[in-house]
Amino acid sequence: MKVLLIPLALLLALSLVAIGCAAPAPAPAPAPAPAPAPTPPAYPTRAIEVVNGHGPGSGSDMTLRAILPDVQKRLGQAMNITYMPGGATAVATAYVLKQPADGYTIFEVSSDLPCGIATGKLDTSLDDWIFIQCNTHEISCIHTRTDKAPAPPFADSWDEVLEYSKANPDKKITVAGSGLMGVDHFWVALLAKQSGVNLEFVPFDSGGDRRAASMGGHTDLHSDELIDMKGLRDAGQCKPILLGYEERLEQFPDVPTTVEYGYNNTIGRWRGVAVKKGTPQYIVDKLIEAFTEAYNGEFYQDYLKEERGHDRPSYRSGTEFRDFVASEVETFSALAKELGWVE
Repeated sequence: MKVLLIPLALLLALSLVAIGCAAPAPAPAPAPAPAPAPTPPAYPTRAIEVVNGHGPGSGSDMTLRAILPDVQKRLGQAMNITYMPGGATAVATAYVLKQPADGYTIFEVSSDLPCGIATGKLDTSLDDWIFIQCNTHEISCIHTRTDKAPAPPFADSWDEVLEYSKANPDKKITVAGSGLMGVDHFWVALLAKQSGVNLEFVPFDSGGDRRAASMGGHTDLHSDELIDMKGLRDAGQCKPILLGYEERLEQFPDVPTTVEYGYNNTIGRWRGVAVKKGTPQYIVDKLIEAFTEAYNGEFYQDYLKEERGHDRPSYRSGTEFRDFVASEVETFSALAKELGWVE
C-alpha cells in the first residue's frame, strides 16, 4: 500500500504545480465608451413671433413691452409682437395651435385660457400647451368717469352705485369690459350676483374700443385692470371705485375692496407666456431661463413697482405654472356652472 501512495502523492503535487503555473484567463475587453450626447441645434437662429390676443395699448401689450427687450437681448434674436384680438383670445389661440412647435411662435397667455376651457369657448385644453412663465397677476377694478371725461360720470363711488341700484332695481347698469365669457365677464357677473346690482356686461375685443365707449358715455361703468386705465387716470378722465382684492392698495388708499363689502370675489387677470406642446425640451429650458432672468432684471422689477396694481404675487414657471392654470380651470368651471353659463 505504501508503494502505491507515494506515486499518487507525487502525481497530485505535480498537478497542483501545473495548475498554478497555467497562464491566467484574459481580462474581458472594456465596454465601449458611450457615444457623446448630440449637441442640440442652435436656438434661436431667427426672429420669434409673440402672439398677443389683445390689442395695442392693452395691459398684455404693456407687460410684453416691459419684459421682451431683456428676453430679446438674452436670446440674441428679435421678438416681434403680433396682435390678434377677438373672441377673448379665441383668434390668437387658434392661430398659435396651427404653427409648428419649434419655439418660434410664443403665445401671450392669460386668464382667458382657463375661462375659455371652462366655458367651451376655446377649442383647446391644457395638454396643448407648455407653460413657460407667469409674470403678472392683475387686480380687477371698476372705474367711473370724472368731470373731465367727454361724458358726465355715472357715479362717483361704489356706494353711489349701490344707492342707484336700490332706488332703480329694474334699471341695468352697463359695464364695458374685455371679451364675452372672459375673465372680465366672470368678474362682473359674479360681482352682480353677490352685490345685487343689476350689472350688464358689454364685451369689447379691443381695449381702445371699450375705453372709448365708456369715456364717451356709451356704457355707465368700465371694468379693467389698473394698468390698462393708467393713461386715462393720469389725464384725470377716470378713477377706480372698487378693487377686486383682499385689502386696499397703497397707491389707492381711498378705493374700497370687494372683501370690505363682503363679496367673495377677487378674480384678476394673470398674464404669461406659453408654447405649443411638442416644443423640444432644450428650447423650453432656454425660454424659461431667459424669461426668468428678464423677470428678475432691474427694468422689469421697476415696471412692477410702478403705480399699476401689481401687488399680487405672480411669478411661476414650468410645472408650477401649469398646476396653477389647472387650478384656474377648476375655479372657472365651477363659477360657470354657478352663473348658469354651462350645465
